[in-house]
Amino acid sequence: YAIIDAWMARAAKDVMPDLGESFPADLTSVLRRLVEILESPVGPALLQIAAQLRTQPEGSYSRAYFDQRMAQLAPMFDAAIARGELPPTVDRETLFASAAGPIYFRLFIAGRPVDDDFIRSIVSSVCWLNCTPSVAASLSLPARIA
Repeated sequence: YAIIDAWMARAAKDVMPDLGESFPADLTSVLRRLVEILESPVGPALLQIAAQLRTQPEGSYSRAYFDQRMAQLAPMFDAAIARGELPPTVDRETLFASAAGPIYFRLFIAGRPVDDDFIRSIVSSVCWLNCTPSVAASLSLPARIA
């Protein structure tokens, strides 16, 4: 599993959030980096590795990878909570899965590109569901609500 360990170390460097002045900006940064990785030649290979890991009896690598990703994103969540943009009780895993999941689906299931408009709609939807009212109100309404 040396290749998996190497990939996890590389991903740690590739997805660190650029902390800015707002949670929506931080999440947008993270999602753009995710798209860059998934649209690169490494993206499909990453999905193949993830699928293969799910078939292994020990199954700990998939969980370890996600746990590492959540630890990398902790500063983004901590900063948003400190700024009053997210409640302290926010379910970080659910929020991130809600943001990243549509990207994986659009790229690998639907076969569609992910552009900035799509990322903005994800960020708006996630913020409307999870952020404090003042943050959500500062964003465009998600397309289904507008």
